[in-house]
Amino acid sequence: MPGKPDAFITATRPLLDGLDASPSSGKEGQTAPLALDTATWFAALAHAGLRATEHEVVIWDTHWDTDGIRALYSTFSPIARLEAGRRDEILDAIAHIAEHEFGGRVERTLLTSIYTARKAG
Repeated sequence: MPGKPDAFITATRPLLDGLDASPSSGKEGQTAPLALDTATWFAALAHAGLRATEHEVVIWDTHWDTDGIRALYSTFSPIARLEAGRRDEILDAIAHIAEHEFGGRVERTLLTSIYTARKAG
Protein backbone atom coordinates (compact mmCIF):
# COMPACT_ATOMS: atom_id res chain seq x y z
CA MET A 1 0.00 0.00 0.00
CA PRO A 2 1.35 3.46 -0.77
CA GLY A 3 3.43 4.87 2.03
CA LYS A 4 3.32 1.61 4.00
CA PRO A 5 5.73 -1.01 2.69
CA ASP A 6 4.95 -4.50 3.88
CA ALA A 7 7.42 -6.85 5.54
CA PHE A 8 8.49 -8.53 2.28
CA ILE A 9 9.15 -5.20 0.57
CA THR A 10 11.18 -4.10 3.58
CA ALA A 11 13.16 -7.36 3.57
CA THR A 12 13.94 -7.21 -0.16
CA ARG A 13 14.51 -3.45 -0.52
CA PRO A 14 18.30 -3.71 -0.08
CA LEU A 15 18.41 -6.05 -3.10
CA LEU A 16 16.59 -3.55 -5.29
CA ASP A 17 18.18 -0.30 -4.12
CA GLY A 18 20.35 1.07 -6.88
CA LEU A 19 18.34 -0.50 -9.71
CA ASP A 20 16.59 1.74 -12.19
CA ALA A 21 13.08 2.70 -11.14
CA SER A 22 10.14 0.96 -12.72
CA PRO A 23 8.14 3.15 -15.14
CA SER A 24 5.08 2.43 -12.97
CA SER A 25 6.68 4.18 -10.01
CA GLY A 26 6.04 7.54 -11.69
CA LYS A 27 8.26 10.50 -12.35
CA GLU A 28 11.01 11.60 -10.01
CA GLY A 29 9.60 13.75 -7.24
CA GLN A 30 6.09 12.40 -7.75
CA THR A 31 4.47 11.50 -4.45
CA ALA A 32 2.24 8.70 -5.76
CA PRO A 33 2.90 5.80 -8.13
CA LEU A 34 1.73 6.37 -11.70
CA ALA A 35 -1.34 4.16 -11.25
CA LEU A 36 -2.62 6.48 -8.50
CA ASP A 37 -1.86 9.75 -10.29
CA THR A 38 -5.49 10.51 -11.07
CA ALA A 39 -4.79 13.97 -12.50
CA THR A 40 -2.47 12.52 -15.16
CA TRP A 41 -4.84 9.69 -16.04
CA PHE A 42 -7.97 11.86 -16.12
CA ALA A 43 -6.17 14.34 -18.41
CA ALA A 44 -5.01 11.52 -20.72
CA LEU A 45 -8.51 10.04 -20.87
CA ALA A 46 -10.03 13.46 -21.63
CA HIS A 47 -7.38 14.06 -24.32
CA ALA A 48 -8.42 10.74 -25.87
CA GLY A 49 -12.00 12.02 -26.07
CA LEU A 50 -13.38 10.09 -23.13
CA ARG A 51 -15.67 11.54 -20.48
CA ALA A 52 -17.33 10.57 -17.22
CA THR A 53 -14.02 9.32 -15.89
CA GLU A 54 -13.97 7.54 -12.57
CA HIS A 55 -11.27 6.02 -10.42
CA GLU A 56 -11.54 3.19 -7.93
CA VAL A 57 -8.92 1.45 -5.83
CA VAL A 58 -9.51 -2.22 -5.02
CA ILE A 59 -7.51 -3.57 -2.08
CA TRP A 60 -6.98 -7.32 -1.96
CA ASP A 61 -4.86 -9.94 -0.25
CA THR A 62 -2.85 -12.60 -2.02
CA HIS A 63 0.09 -14.92 -1.47
CA TRP A 64 2.88 -16.66 -3.35
CA ASP A 65 5.11 -19.61 -2.61
CA THR A 66 8.86 -19.22 -3.06
CA ASP A 67 8.88 -20.19 -6.75
CA GLY A 68 5.88 -17.96 -7.43
CA ILE A 69 7.38 -14.85 -5.85
CA ARG A 70 10.65 -15.44 -7.71
CA ALA A 71 8.74 -15.76 -10.98
CA LEU A 72 6.74 -12.62 -10.22
CA TYR A 73 9.85 -10.56 -9.49
CA SER A 74 11.45 -11.82 -12.72
CA THR A 75 8.79 -9.82 -14.60
CA PHE A 76 9.57 -6.50 -12.88
CA SER A 77 11.28 -4.25 -15.43
CA PRO A 78 14.17 -3.14 -13.16
CA ILE A 79 15.09 -6.81 -12.74
CA ALA A 80 14.10 -8.15 -16.18
CA ARG A 81 16.41 -5.73 -17.98
CA LEU A 82 19.51 -6.74 -16.00
CA GLU A 83 22.30 -8.91 -17.38
CA ALA A 84 21.39 -12.57 -16.81
CA GLY A 85 23.95 -13.25 -14.07
CA ARG A 86 23.00 -10.21 -12.00
CA ARG A 87 19.28 -10.91 -12.58
CA ASP A 88 19.64 -14.50 -11.33
CA GLU A 89 21.65 -13.32 -8.32
CA ILE A 90 18.86 -10.95 -7.27
CA LEU A 91 16.09 -13.47 -7.97
CA ASP A 92 17.92 -16.17 -6.02
CA ALA A 93 18.29 -13.75 -3.08
CA ILE A 94 14.57 -12.89 -3.25
CA ALA A 95 13.72 -16.60 -3.24
CA HIS A 96 16.06 -17.13 -0.29
CA ILE A 97 14.31 -14.39 1.70
CA ALA A 98 10.91 -15.82 0.80
CA GLU A 99 11.91 -19.32 1.85
CA HIS A 100 13.93 -18.57 4.98
CA GLU A 101 12.37 -15.41 6.39
CA PHE A 102 8.77 -16.00 5.33
CA GLY A 103 8.53 -19.78 5.53
CA GLY A 104 8.00 -20.19 1.79
CA ARG A 105 4.77 -18.16 1.81
CA VAL A 106 4.77 -14.45 1.03
CA GLU A 107 1.49 -12.76 1.92
CA ARG A 108 0.84 -9.28 0.59
CA THR A 109 -1.95 -6.77 0.50
CA LEU A 110 -2.08 -5.20 -2.95
CA LEU A 111 -4.11 -2.52 -4.57
CA THR A 112 -5.43 -2.30 -8.09
CA SER A 113 -6.14 1.11 -9.53
CA ILE A 114 -9.09 1.02 -11.95
CA TYR A 115 -10.00 3.85 -14.31
CA THR A 116 -13.24 3.82 -16.27
CA ALA A 117 -14.57 6.32 -18.78
CA ARG A 118 -17.15 6.65 -21.52
CA LYS A 119 -16.69 7.42 -25.13
CA ALA A 120 -17.92 10.93 -25.93
CA GLY A 121 -20.99 11.27 -28.09
